[in-house]
Amino acid sequence: MSRTRYILYRTAWTALASIVVTGILFLVARAAPDVSEVESTGLPALEIDNAFWDPADPLYLQYLDWVKSLLTLDWGRSLRFGDPVGGLIVERAVVTAAYLLPALVFGITLATLLGYTAAATQGRWSDGLIRGLSYVVFAVPNFVLGIAVFRYITRQAYQIDAQFYTIEAGFSNRWNLFWLAAAGVILGTHVAAAQIRYVRAQSSELLSKKFIKTLRAKGRGTVGIARHVFKAGAASFASLFVAEVLGLLLVSVFVVEAVLAIPGLGALLWQAAAVNDVPVLLVTTWLVAMIVILANLAEDLLAVALDPRIGD
Repeated sequence: MSRTRYILYRTAWTALASIVVTGILFLVARAAPDVSEVESTGLPALEIDNAFWDPADPLYLQYLDWVKSLLTLDWGRSLRFGDPVGGLIVERAVVTAAYLLPALVFGITLATLLGYTAAATQGRWSDGLIRGLSYVVFAVPNFVLGIAVFRYITRQAYQIDAQFYTIEAGFSNRWNLFWLAAAGVILGTHVAAAQIRYVRAQSSELLSKKFIKTLRAKGRGTVGIARHVFKAGAASFASLFVAEVLGLLLVSVFVVEAVLAIPGLGALLWQAAAVNDVPVLLVTTWLVAMIVILANLAEDLLAVALDPRIGD
């Protein structure tokens, strides 16, 4: 199979998976309880019921309206907050991204450096120390670290004039920055601990290759050898980070935000589930599913770009 056909094949599977997910969520939405029975929303029942489609239309038209609503960002209103779902998700996504992206950069960089160092010094004390620390950090659930931080701050609240995260205060508020930094460090170290052993294993395999021994015989330094290792294993490392890190973060984000009371996407989903906020639940589930599907496609495309053997 040529590289072009491989890319088209993977793209077609992505499209099919997207259609299946959209169809399943449509069936779930139709089976959801009548939201007009939800009290204290203050919204007209007709507006809620017809957020995505007209119940009087045939089934296939309802599905097409559902798809159109998703693609045009016409996501209705939240039953809990009364605000447009799209604006609500954007507001919360900014908060989540503010700690998630730095955590990813920090975690992946740390895992790459420590994992390679452990592989390059295999059998020495530094290898054992790095592996031991990664096992300890990974074995301790990140919500335990979050609870420890949260309890310490709440106990010292009056002495240090502590505040919880508030969206209205923005990113210039020092306590908002503190909670974002705490979430970033907790997630980043957890990502690093999960990836170190994989980076070490992949690097160890590459360091034993004949071309690395040849480079050493020619007097190539540590940095030069590391550069060749990462270049040769770029496809494997990229695939590893996309597949493993994404699954870890999808769970960790919800846990960390719940523990640290950060009003991001994870907290929004928790709040929506508590009151059966159907529009928010459906849209956030769809977005998460699309992120997973597109991330897997990106992994395939990246592998093709970095590894010329794929698709030959």
